[in-house]
Order: sequence, then C-alpha cells, then structure tokens
Amino acid sequence: MPRIRDTPRFDEAASDARAGLCETAQHFKYMLTTLRKDWCQPGDYERLQSAVKETYEWLYKNTQTATKDEFKAKEKKLMKVGDRVLDGCGPPQTETDSEMAEFWAALRWQSSEPAGATAIAEPVERD
Repeated sequence: MPRIRDTPRFDEAASDARAGLCETAQHFKYMLTTLRKDWCQPGDYERLQSAVKETYEWLYKNTQTATKDEFKAKEKKLMKVGDRVLDGCGPPQTETDSEMAEFWAALRWQSSEPAGATAIAEPVERD
C-alpha cells in the first residue's frame, strides 16, 4: 500500500487551468455548431474544427499528468486559432442590410408610445 507522501497531490492550480481549457474548447465547439461554413474564409472552419478536436484529444491523454503551464499554453494556442477564425467569419454584408436597418428603425418608431404618454403610471391618492 503506497504511503500518503508517495501519492501525487492534488494540484488546484492545474485543476483550475484544466477547467479553463475545457470551457474554452466547449465555447469554440459551440461556435462551430452556430457558424455557417460559407460565412468563413476558405479553410478557416476546418482549421478551427481540427484545433478543437486536437485539444479534446490532448485533454483525454494528458488531463492527469499535465501542469498548469501546459494547460495555459494549450488554451492560449486554441484561443489564438479560434479568435483569428471568428474574426474573419460572419454573415456577408449586402445592400439589404441598410434596408433592414431602416425597417427595424421604423418598427421601433411605430411601437413607441404616443407623445405625452408616461411609461409608469403615477400613483393615485386614495381617501
């Protein structure tokens, strides 16, 4: 039976770093489900997908043995790839964007309260 001092101790800093890496990987995995491939630069979607997959595989192999610095380095690498990909992704800008902005502005104007109306009723004095 191993003695207590021979067993590895719980490293709280490494555990927190591992949790941070897991949250970052989960965030980018979710972003992959909400992105459309045609909104991204060619190859960017696949680059992010492979970075997330690589991170999960690395976590599976090294979750018990990695140090805080290794978790932080892996998270920094994933964030660098993910942020670069997400900066270049988004719906294409079209001429209809300005038309939609005008539509929503008109809709807000129509739904606003008439002049002189108050949003909160004033208290009524009771006898």
